[in-house]
Amino acid sequence: MRPHNFRHLADRLLTTEKNSEGFRSAVSRAYYAAFLTAEEFLTAMGVSLLARQGPHTELLTILANSGDAVLTSTRDVLAELRRERDIADYDMKDIRIEDETKAGQLVNDAFNVIAELNRCRLDAPRFAAVAAATRAWVNKLRGIA
Repeated sequence: MRPHNFRHLADRLLTTEKNSEGFRSAVSRAYYAAFLTAEEFLTAMGVSLLARQGPHTELLTILANSGDAVLTSTRDVLAELRRERDIADYDMKDIRIEDETKAGQLVNDAFNVIAELNRCRLDAPRFAAVAAATRAWVNKLRGIA
């Protein structure tokens, strides 16, 4: 299975499940599509997430230290998506997420995160620079370099 399948599911949920659980599920699936795409992005540059640390937090920290201003902004959007996914999955008292417009905006934000990661990956010089900077930072953090 590919991460974009979750993005397509989020779109279908917005279209066919116009109710609280549909909107919450759409936000959750959209976040996971973006998270899994970001994880694949790191894997493509030779960086893996460590199991002992929370993978969501670790991924955000690594993206924040990529040396690329656009990816840093993309990381910020992904962090906000994670916060909203936490609300969608765990905070039933917070009904802001149960709004079609809000859920649609968050699904679109996930699409934009995925698109930016793909743009970077397809730009060979940019991706090489990001990969080198990211690997150097991760190696230093992990005491490898």
